[in-house]
Amino acid sequence: MALVWRSVFLVNLCKQANSPHVILHFNSGQPRCFAYWQEFQKCYAKTDSPKECTLPANDYLECLHHPKEMARAAIVQQEYARQVEKASKENKKTADAVADSVTVGVGLIQRQGSEDSKSS
Repeated sequence: MALVWRSVFLVNLCKQANSPHVILHFNSGQPRCFAYWQEFQKCYAKTDSPKECTLPANDYLECLHHPKEMARAAIVQQEYARQVEKASKENKKTADAVADSVTVGVGLIQRQGSEDSKSS
């Protein structure tokens, strides 16, 4: 009885348009995860062991909360940050090497010591 009440409660909750977790399809007017919920509910009603319905349950939860997508996005973001940091360190090394090097003149400005060395 508790399972029936819970499933009816969740279906009614998903049908509420003002719920922040419900995104309605433009064409059908159903919540975006309603099809996954129906698959899970059908599996749960037909089976004797609830463990057999883990795949539809995981699909439904992924549709609702996107945990795998969020984890993948976090990994991609961390890798991007690592590459940016590595590139900035390499650019800093290059900039430091250029800053520490001797300035090469092109001969347009006469230096004090260079006039004396040319006349000798």
